[in-house]
Amino acid sequence: FFFLMIRRPPRSTQSRSSAASDVYKRQEAIRKLLKREDKFLPFYKTVVFWMLIIMGFAACVTPYFIVYNFKIYGLTIFNDDSFLSLVGSFGGLFNGIGRLVWGWSVDLIPFRGSFGVLATIQLAFTASLPLIKTKVLYMIWISALQFCAGGIFSIFAPEVIQIFGVENGPKVFAYFGGSYQCGVYVNVLAGLFLLDIFSFQVLIFAIATLTFVGLAVDVMFYKQKYKKIDRKSLLLIIDEHANNSLDAPLVNNSHEQSHSHEQ
Repeated sequence: FFFLMIRRPPRSTQSRSSAASDVYKRQEAIRKLLKREDKFLPFYKTVVFWMLIIMGFAACVTPYFIVYNFKIYGLTIFNDDSFLSLVGSFGGLFNGIGRLVWGWSVDLIPFRGSFGVLATIQLAFTASLPLIKTKVLYMIWISALQFCAGGIFSIFAPEVIQIFGVENGPKVFAYFGGSYQCGVYVNVLAGLFLLDIFSFQVLIFAIATLTFVGLAVDVMFYKQKYKKIDRKSLLLIIDEHANNSLDAPLVNNSHEQSHSHEQ
């Protein structure tokens, strides 16, 4: 009688339970995402990543536009090639000094304060550059902008490592380097095409506006200190993404199974 009560499960029933099948599917989805993790971690899902990209792009465009075009602009004022070559030499010297000084300042002042000071100096010297008409002041202004340009990577690298960790920080900093490259391309395009349409003074004010945008992001939105986004946090983001991607299929499968049981 006991053996007669044993029934075979319907053919539509899976060999494993529905709950176990869901777990296996979720683990498989996470495993596929983890295989891609070394190639592209989901940094783009963090707000601080995009703020750093915007601030870095805004900080790079302004000084490097002046650095690449100061001689062209200087010839329209002084028409002295030897003097402008001397300006370039002093500017390169202050660029190297800026890398040391700004790197030292990050150890004393948090990133938010260091970037705020750098962006303020950069904005003031860039916006007032069209007013400079003497050689001594022109050399000081270009050297000051070179000093700021040298400090951009010195203050961003420690902040990226502090937020994203030693393991993932260099990967994030590589994406930050892409914002620098975009700034270089903007400067090249501006020098090739926009200088024939707009005056140098107009482009200086337009590019100084980008510095103001980066400064506004730093003052209004960037926090004094961010919680470290380590590998565990990123894996939680991946797990959440896997859960969201599996929710719809799992609901559909449960409806199909319930319908098959009713039949």
